[in-house]
Amino acid sequence: FGKSANKFLQKCGVKNEPPAVKIAELLVKSSREVWESVGRDTENYKFILQKLADDFNNIEENPDLITRMKAEPILLGVSEGKKYDLDSVENIYINDDVVYLEIYNELSMIPKGYSKFLYECLGCKSLSESIKEKVEVSGNTQETKESQDLQKKLDERAYLFYCDYPKNFIRRNEGWLKKLKVKGIDKIEAKYFMKAKNNYKIRPVTACILEDQEKCIFNFYITLKPDYLDISKCLVMYIYKSRKSREINYLAMMLKAPLEDLKYSNNDANQENSQCGVDKTEYDPQIDQNSTNYDSQLEDLFKSLRTMFEDCDHDYIYHCLKQQEEDKLINVENHLMEGNYPKIKIPVNPYDPPVTIKVGKTFMNVIQISQPSLGSYLNENQTIYCKNIKDYSLKFEKFLDGIEFHIPKDIDKSEIFSRHQNSLNHFAKIIKDLIEVFDCAPKFIRIFYDKSNLMAFNQDRALFFNFKIYLDLYKIEPTIDAMTYWYMVICHELAHKFVNDHNSEHEVSIS
Repeated sequence: FGKSANKFLQKCGVKNEPPAVKIAELLVKSSREVWESVGRDTENYKFILQKLADDFNNIEENPDLITRMKAEPILLGVSEGKKYDLDSVENIYINDDVVYLEIYNELSMIPKGYSKFLYECLGCKSLSESIKEKVEVSGNTQETKESQDLQKKLDERAYLFYCDYPKNFIRRNEGWLKKLKVKGIDKIEAKYFMKAKNNYKIRPVTACILEDQEKCIFNFYITLKPDYLDISKCLVMYIYKSRKSREINYLAMMLKAPLEDLKYSNNDANQENSQCGVDKTEYDPQIDQNSTNYDSQLEDLFKSLRTMFEDCDHDYIYHCLKQQEEDKLINVENHLMEGNYPKIKIPVNPYDPPVTIKVGKTFMNVIQISQPSLGSYLNENQTIYCKNIKDYSLKFEKFLDGIEFHIPKDIDKSEIFSRHQNSLNHFAKIIKDLIEVFDCAPKFIRIFYDKSNLMAFNQDRALFFNFKIYLDLYKIEPTIDAMTYWYMVICHELAHKFVNDHNSEHEVSIS
């Protein structure tokens, strides 16, 4: 409806968009209708869910609503082949393990770029906590050329696996890795069990790490023809807190490349690890959106940064905050100010008003049209009828916030100001707020008091509104109802600038 009309709606108490609680209730009631109404567009639906995430604290105050949100298919998930569909919390998982995702690729995951915070709050489980893995080795254990070669590489390159990684990302340190004993084995079989789905899967693998609890050591078993990706998957699982594609591919490359081609030295690595500031390693939002654990203690810092950097990937902000041990807000803000961060597409707000078309006549043009005095009266049935008024005189009494206030000559003004001053000020504010919608100067508006049922009239290029009618209708002063009612009265009077009669032409003029 345009800026002016939006200003009027805001004065009435209308919000720019529905609160998160209302959105949640709508999704619980008819999420599939909402999904269809946005054209099954993942960006627009992400925008809706982000609203819930941003104001989840208020939603939490309604336990019954939270329970229904968990039970109903309000969340969007994506499965193999980029198949998007709505589902409930129990059927959508957080991808924190790329290996498990390869095995259970039929499962529905959180879509790329979506707020993992909301999914976690509603109870979505991660793959790592939902899938149990058991590895069994069989055959002869022996030292082979392949096991000797891998043992040597681990000793030489262990430090490379820890470069540029913050401490909170590491599960086991370099000392543990150097104590790892590599052995050859004939056969290795991995068994996976997903309790929620009662689903067993078995896969042959070429590498695994098992703990010898009696000797308190870890053994690294590999077959005669080991796959470097299998080796890397095992190392990533034990070294880092989550298995992601980036780490798996990186470690596999470190193991396969000739040592002389790796332009690193131990001193170089130590120097880089000692540098302060945000980790400048390349950030992959597809990977990290499934690995960042949201921390409620960072929520306030996150909200501040999200406001400053609206186009920055939300998970990346958390990623940066978690890396900082001191002065989190300042350090991350300085880093993001450089502009080198993953950006998100900001979708069109479905609640934004449409662009309006400019009309030929503005309020200021219309109100100055001279017409014979025509009064609008309110009958006993609360309906409006109009007729010409003659010889109706008022006298100016005073200004009310820039608007002239008039009364008949024969009325006792003390009964107005002593009994109704607050209500009069309130009415003047309503009228002034409304005329701002039309960009109208207060000099074209009058407020008057008359005990008759004359509600409003136009005279000498000015519009007059009766305070007495306001008192009769709104003794308790309900702001939204009053604003709406008198907005329509103004429109009614403006329409009479063009048409005297109450007919279809008059109705068109009102609209």
